[in-house]
Amino acid sequence: MVEREVKLEAPPSFSVPDLDGLGLSTRAHEPKTLDAIYFDTEDLRLARWGCSLRWRSDSGWTVKLPAPDDPGKNGWLSRLEQLFPGERDKPPDEALDLLSAYLRGRPVRPIARLRTRRRATEVLDAEGKPIAVLDDDEVSVLDGRRIALRFRELEVELTPGAPDDAAEEIVELLRSAGASEPNPTPKIVRALGPGATDEPELSSSSPSKHAAIAEVITDALGSAVTRLIRNDAGIRLDDPDPERVHQARVGTRRFRTILKEFKPLFVADWDKALRKEAKSLAHALGGVRDADVMLARQQTHVDVLSTGERPGALAVVNKLHDDREAARKKLLAALRDPRYTQLLDHMVGAAKEPQFAEDANRPAKGLADFAVQAFAKLKEAVDELDLDPQPPDLHRVRILTKHARYVAEALIPLAGKDAERFADRASDLQDVLGELQDATVAGEWLNEFARSTPQAAFIAGKLAGMETVAGLTALGAWRDAWDKLDRKKVTGWLSG
Repeated sequence: MVEREVKLEAPPSFSVPDLDGLGLSTRAHEPKTLDAIYFDTEDLRLARWGCSLRWRSDSGWTVKLPAPDDPGKNGWLSRLEQLFPGERDKPPDEALDLLSAYLRGRPVRPIARLRTRRRATEVLDAEGKPIAVLDDDEVSVLDGRRIALRFRELEVELTPGAPDDAAEEIVELLRSAGASEPNPTPKIVRALGPGATDEPELSSSSPSKHAAIAEVITDALGSAVTRLIRNDAGIRLDDPDPERVHQARVGTRRFRTILKEFKPLFVADWDKALRKEAKSLAHALGGVRDADVMLARQQTHVDVLSTGERPGALAVVNKLHDDREAARKKLLAALRDPRYTQLLDHMVGAAKEPQFAEDANRPAKGLADFAVQAFAKLKEAVDELDLDPQPPDLHRVRILTKHARYVAEALIPLAGKDAERFADRASDLQDVLGELQDATVAGEWLNEFARSTPQAAFIAGKLAGMETVAGLTALGAWRDAWDKLDRKKVTGWLSG
């Protein structure tokens, strides 16, 4: 579940205003007292990453995680929320598993106890449909029996399905009555104080165009590893989001590409083991990602079949579901292997302090040479193609395109819009070549399925025909995408 809420501080004398003037109605709940115990590591890494692990008297265990693609707006807080049953003093294994990428084997312990007196009011729109809940919380941070800190907080939490702007007028009314500006700081962070507001192990340094080599490369590596960590939990959920697998794979590939393309900057062989281990992880992620892509493609094709043909396609879809589930089991086993925890620790350490072979505090302007080299490799591969290139040759071009794109994106802090334009055009070419590769692989799989499953051969053959058309369309479009990349106004920044 995605929790969408805005928090506002309120003075002790604050009175919640009447919402009737906004055309809204309310339904007050009975006040209740909530006891909560928060758990974290010794160095508060969950809080610093924007996560929390909590037991509360009304709901049991809750894990909250930042929503990877929704940082919130205008002070709003958007988080993934997962509930677990379990004893008060022992965090459930399932909850700890969901936090694995952040904890990486570190033990958790109780770090704060909060007692909240909550007055909750359900807010309904003009049609009587619930759109939000307004919680008026008086929070006491306990140190044994002593109250160490008190504060009052208002929360406006949108109900599932409510539009993002449903609570804007409520927030403005609360502010006009004396509440603060929206403040996305969670209760536990306010309770813990400065240590919980420190940066996590990896954070964007937002290098400037005058940055040093170390700053640019460190930021690129950190962004890649952060992408992997942020999407890890979404892979482990019982109802996983395919996009989380994709983004974790992208993060892993970016990490490997940065190490490979900027290899001369690093201590000899420092990156060798890291790249090898990360390749194994990318392979495990790729098994699920490829199955997701294949399944999505065939479901789209099935939608255009006639009503009479769709039942016959069920065998194809069922087989793909089985393949996807088998790949997912392998991936989860890999993520729960101690070697994965060690790999993540190594990746975090490498991203924080890359082992540079020479002085990395000199200006990063010279890094543009690496983009020149990456594009030169790509251009050479294109020039070597036959007049009628085959999918395997174009697949190599796709890989080199991706490398050139990742290098350019790493250099955006230095080259600005020039590198960004180049990366966008490279992404377009990568998409076209990716469509060709996906269609080729899907066609081969369907033809093999038709041979091994005679009862579904006709439908599988028809779906394979659709993939052939898709592949031919991509084959006819790739050259145009390349020409749009290989233009002076796009590549001029590479020549100085």
